[in-house]
Parts: sequence; structure tokens; C-alpha cells
Amino acid sequence: MQEIPVALQGYYFVITLTLGAAVGVLFDFYRTCRYFRRPRRHWVFIWDLIFFLVVTVLVYAGLLLANWGEVRVYVFVGLTLGLTLYYLLFSPTVLRLFRFLLRVFLTGLGALHKGLRAIGLLVVSLVSIPLRPFLILGRFIKKKLVRSRVSLQRAGGRALKRAKKYVNIFSKKKS
Repeated sequence: MQEIPVALQGYYFVITLTLGAAVGVLFDFYRTCRYFRRPRRHWVFIWDLIFFLVVTVLVYAGLLLANWGEVRVYVFVGLTLGLTLYYLLFSPTVLRLFRFLLRVFLTGLGALHKGLRAIGLLVVSLVSIPLRPFLILGRFIKKKLVRSRVSLQRAGGRALKRAKKYVNIFSKKKS
């Protein structure tokens, strides 16, 4: 096994501390998203799975870039210590920041939705003004067709009854 200089091990340790803190930030973001979204029980499993896959890829990529993916004891110690320090020192502040930012984002998204909906309604009303005579004519024709269909059904029903009556009369055997 090859010896690694102490300075390089210190660098790797700082990288793992940073990766641990990054995992903490991602987890706080995930908690904030779950706080606002409140997913159902079956979705929580899927969200958790996606979170852990993202964290695994992040840690693996970080270790691969930093020390060619070598996993030593200081990697686990650094990740754990970085995560612990993050939660003790920064997590409450970052959680409040994420909640504020997400609330602002969702409020802006809601305002954008309302604005786009109002613009859509305006466009529909402006387009429908020249088409209004055709809409009125269409409603009128539809009423007439429905009425005539009902009267045709009634007339057809009466004619069918008469036809059955005559069929019954002529098909009876004479005794």
C-alpha cells in the first residue's frame, strides 16, 4: 500500500468535511421541499430513494475527483464530522433561508400563474368578440336541431308503434 503524505491526507479530509456539509445542505433542501409539498406516504419512499441516489452520486463523484475514489477511515470520519458540524452550526439558519426562498418562489409562481391566466382569458375574450355572432347562431341552430330531433323521435316512435300494430294485425292467423 502506498503512503500518502500528511498534507495530502489533510486536503482529502477537508474535501470529505465539505462533502459531509454538502450532504447536510441537500438534506435541508429536501426537508424544505417536503415541508411545502407534504407528499403522500407512497411518494415519500420514491423521494427518499431519489435523494439517496443523488447523495450517493455526489459523494462518489467528490471522492473520485478528490482522491481517485479511495475510501479510507478518514473519509467516513470526515463525512460524519462535516455533516455533524453543519447541523450544529448552520442547519437552522439554512433551513429558514430555504423556507423563505421557497415561499418567495412559490408566491412568484402563483402570481405568474394568475397573470398568465388573466392574459389567456383576455386573449380568449378578444378572439371571441368577432366570433360572437357565429356563437349565437350556433346556439340557435343547436336549439332548433335538438327540438327537431325530439319531435322526430316522437314522430318516429308513433310511426313505429303503428307499424308494429299493422304487422301484428296482418300476421295473425285466421282461425
